[in-house]
Parts: sequence; structure tokens; C-alpha cells
Amino acid sequence: MTFSAEDILMMSKPGELFSDDPDIMRKEYKELAKAWHPDLNDAVSEANEVMTKINLLYLQCVNSIKTGRWEKPGFIKLFDKAGKAYEIRYLNSESFELGTMYIANSIVF
Repeated sequence: MTFSAEDILMMSKPGELFSDDPDIMRKEYKELAKAWHPDLNDAVSEANEVMTKINLLYLQCVNSIKTGRWEKPGFIKLFDKAGKAYEIRYLNSESFELGTMYIANSIVF
């Protein structure tokens, strides 16, 4: 999938740009770096800003996988200590003093 500079700059969650598979994620990062690295892309004035955003989202991806929590809008994937994955689609999320609350059709977690 090809993203414009505006699309990438508007993204707030790494799941909007990268997949949750570490091998695929690295390939996606390399492709994005080739397309948006400022040294390789003189024609686009915001290439530096876009590459900075890509790097930030990539680091968030790596941290999300390490902590066992993968999120993109409307979807969260949690991993227990044994590595079992739990995938949940949610309608809304709210941050509060203890963390984040996710509201789904039949549960709140």
C-alpha cells in the first residue's frame, strides 16, 4: 500500500502503517525508508519530517511487540506470557489514570 506524506504524518498508531509480524514489519520499514529517506528523495520537501514520523512509528512497533500489545484503530492484540494471542475489536478507547479502557460490543476491558 502506498501512503502520501500527509497520510503518514496524520498517523498516530504504528498499526496504521506496519503489520504485527516482525519480519514483515522490517520489510515494510525498509521499503518506506527507500521511498522517503531525505538523502534519496530530494524532490519532496517534507521527506525529512515524514522519515522522522516513520522512524517514530517503527520504534513504537518494536516496543509494542516487546510488551505484548499490538494496536491499530478499532483492534488490539494482546499476548500473555506464554505467547498466546488474544485479538479484540473495540468500538472506543479512553485513557484514564490507570491506563486505557477499551469498550467493545459486549465487554469493557
